Amino acid sequence: MQGLDARLINPFLEACVGVIGMVAQTQLKVVGPKIANSMTQGHLAIKVGVVGELNGEVTFEISPDNAKDIASKMMCGMPVEALDEMACSALSELGNMVAGNAATIFSSMDILIDITTPRLIAELSAADATINKGLVVPLSYNEQEYMKVYINI
Repeated sequence: MQGLDARLINPFLEACVGVIGMVAQTQLKVVGPKIANSMTQGHLAIKVGVVGELNGEVTFEISPDNAKDIASKMMCGMPVEALDEMACSALSELGNMVAGNAATIFSSMDILIDITTPRLIAELSAADATINKGLVVPLSYNEQEYMKVYINI
């Protein structure tokens, strides 16, 4: 599977850790990668397509509480009680920022990719949670799993 090449995985992880650290003041740590064929039902997912020299999809899975936390921090501490339109817009923009940052990292490696507009799924159903077998990398904050990055390229 091409997606297991660390050279093709690390830019997404580096971008995710860097962008979330900057916009949500949350320092994430990469936990060991695994192979997965499903996401967690009930969680939020931000899916971004990758096209160009690499093709596939990257999905950021976040629990509802952590998604509210990130959205609140992105909106200068405004309390987020529900994943409403404003919170979902902030989270979609987060997906855009992470994927765009990854594209810039790939460009510095002479690998040209483009990204699609992020697609946010506010609550993963059983059908939405099923994915092609691919790589998942959990990210932790304060020794607790905070989010997962699914990379299928």
